Amino acid sequence: MSKPWNEPNNAGQICCNRMKNDEITNALTAIQPLLNRVTKDWMLIGTTSLYLQGYALNPKDVDILCSTNDVDLINKKLLAYQKPVEENLSQDKFRSLFSRYNLDGIVIELMGNLEVKTATGWVNVFENIKQIEIVLFHDLIFKVPSKADQIMIYNLFNREKDIHALKLLNAT
Repeated sequence: MSKPWNEPNNAGQICCNRMKNDEITNALTAIQPLLNRVTKDWMLIGTTSLYLQGYALNPKDVDILCSTNDVDLINKKLLAYQKPVEENLSQDKFRSLFSRYNLDGIVIELMGNLEVKTATGWVNVFENIKQIEIVLFHDLIFKVPSKADQIMIYNLFNREKDIHALKLLNAT
């Protein structure tokens, strides 16, 4: 499912110039042009996306969310950085076309067609994101879920490690 990236009613724009994490900055500025050459239908989720939106977090990795259609295209662009994925201990909670990469010490995780198991069944995260925000960072455009969608994602994940991010989101 394609997202309406350029429609003014569906995308906000944020300018982010406060990033101080050089390793994350280097990873983001390296991968954005690679990915945008093959598809524009991807977005950042997790702490890096929150940090780009101005939340006081220190991201340690980059999480990329995309559709099933784009996962192979993105994987081919990042193949030189690919690392083996150890046994997924969260298969009962998450499922996706998953791959992991390492770019200068920063872990990048690609999740195509990410689904989260809930009490009512599997929920496709990408398809449930209602609004995209555009973040301008080092003159590059990054797409991230809106605050409401970030809250939805973290509530779906329902993990102990996500409590701090949820508190930050709910406090603003």
